[in-house]
Amino acid sequence: MPHATTRARRAVGAAMAVALAAGVGGVWAAAPASAPTAHAVPGECPDGTLPPPGNTNELWTDNNVSVFVGGDLRAEGSAAEIEGLVVVTGDAAFTRESGRVNVGSVGVGSNVRPSSGDEMLLVGGDLMVGPTTVLDVGALAFDDAGTTLLGGNVEVGGSASPAFPSPRYELNNGGLHAGLGAADALGVFAAWGGAMATQSAAWAAAAATPGAVSGNRVTFTGSGAAGATEMFTITGSQANAVSEIYFEDIASDAAVIITVTGSGPVTMLHTYYADDGVRADDLTSPLFGAVAASTLWNLPDAGQVDIAGSSQVLGSLLVPAGSARITASANGRVYVGGDLIVDGVGNELHNYPFVLPPFECEVTPPIPPLDEGHVDVRKLLGDGAGFVPPDARFSGLVSCEVPGRLGVRLEVWTVTPAEPVRVEGLPVGSACTVAELASALPAGFAWRDPAWSVDGTPAGEPVTFVVPPPTGVPQVSLTVTNAVAVSGFAIVTSVSGGGGTDAAAAAFSGVWACEVAGSVVAAGSWATAGEGRAGPFAAPIGATCAVSQAEPPSRAGGWWREPSITPASFVVTDAAASEQIVTVRNVFEQTLPPTGSTPAWWLWVVAIALLVAGGALAILGWRRNRR
Repeated sequence: MPHATTRARRAVGAAMAVALAAGVGGVWAAAPASAPTAHAVPGECPDGTLPPPGNTNELWTDNNVSVFVGGDLRAEGSAAEIEGLVVVTGDAAFTRESGRVNVGSVGVGSNVRPSSGDEMLLVGGDLMVGPTTVLDVGALAFDDAGTTLLGGNVEVGGSASPAFPSPRYELNNGGLHAGLGAADALGVFAAWGGAMATQSAAWAAAAATPGAVSGNRVTFTGSGAAGATEMFTITGSQANAVSEIYFEDIASDAAVIITVTGSGPVTMLHTYYADDGVRADDLTSPLFGAVAASTLWNLPDAGQVDIAGSSQVLGSLLVPAGSARITASANGRVYVGGDLIVDGVGNELHNYPFVLPPFECEVTPPIPPLDEGHVDVRKLLGDGAGFVPPDARFSGLVSCEVPGRLGVRLEVWTVTPAEPVRVEGLPVGSACTVAELASALPAGFAWRDPAWSVDGTPAGEPVTFVVPPPTGVPQVSLTVTNAVAVSGFAIVTSVSGGGGTDAAAAAFSGVWACEVAGSVVAAGSWATAGEGRAGPFAAPIGATCAVSQAEPPSRAGGWWREPSITPASFVVTDAAASEQIVTVRNVFEQTLPPTGSTPAWWLWVVAIALLVAGGALAILGWRRNRR
């Protein structure tokens, strides 16, 4: 049989042509891409010459099911990627030990994926993302121009834990709907399990050629006929024993269906694939994609199937009656009627669509692009505006329900009082809700509820609007006014000690300052006469304030003690200014006795003179006595 039309010859020629056109040959890039790759004609299925998984593969569109799970899906361990449209009838749990699980479009894969911005994960039951996992849907899913990231949508019949949005989700501008009910979440794929089982049974009933098993090797030899569907069988016990798969005389446009008989369990530990003597499962092999897309493993009666090891398994997997566990990297469709566990070490499920219906690539008619509008958000400050730094930043969300499509468009905006912001990319006709993030308000202040207006008309919360056609500038103008909660305090001085009325009427003065988040937002001076009152002084609620007094003017006859200020510092509360008091106590200490409480000065002089005279007389008397 001549081999000019076999998969080996055709795939090698196509790969060489691609390599020459690109200026490279046989290099597989393993690092995730940071920009969109080359793009085929929008809405076009693969042409039969898919390369091995890589991050520079040409982009193709496939909106058919890549992975179907009739029961529950668990992606755990170090599972890394599930490429294509994933449909789970039951619950889906993504609990990778650490890191992200890519779904829909992935960094390193066949690059055959759903349309950007469309559904990439459908869950009939509940969705759970573990605390150490990030569910990354639609990474690198750009628009046809390659400039706008559209991501992928997630539809959930039950609940989503955690609720969206959350740091555990990266939908890349896609949306998540939860609580839809299974029928709405799964849509046209709700009956996929029945169609899968019917097709599996039909292929199992067809005439087939047994594979030739020798030790750990099985050889499937075809007819070489162009366009043929080559049917083979192998028993479950044989499937458990073989690890090397050889294909011979398979035409380039033929399909290969291998039915594994028996109820299992079946463990497929494949380490080597060859086509006409040329290895196909190596990640540099130009045969990789051709063999993966044209081969299907059909296990119609198996109750449990394990795709074991850590190698690259080629071909689609059809297990309509049982469950499966995959630790290797699978390349093809994965259709399981029961539960599916994906828990290998960095293992990936790559989307290589099978070549026969109903599992072949299907392209939903392209959704016409939506006209996009915008909204302008302006920030005004009400009461307490003078306390807020001019570069303070306020943030919020615009959430839009796109008419006729599932998913939510989310846009984050950040604005300062000095400069409005334009939020772009809002689909025309979308019903949108805008909200300010209370958690993003400048810290340290007590903020009143925001006041909104839409095109100058006051609006209550939630604030909604419909994006009009882009005929005016601005299309919609939103204004959100924030007011700082303001209160105040007063300063009261008191005088004690001596000094009489002169001290009691002394002048006192000083300064005060209030801080928010370590920055002074209000400050001023104060003055009183004697026992007096200064203020009230306005300050934002929540600010920490302190009062100080300058040294009073000196007075004859005494000195001023250091004032006692109570409280030394305080936090401004919502109390009335007359109730929040800072007391400054001053004490005047005298150096001479006060007039009226001691003898007059001349009395002191007389007393001293008498004492002197008495002393003199005493001395004279003593002298006389000695004589």
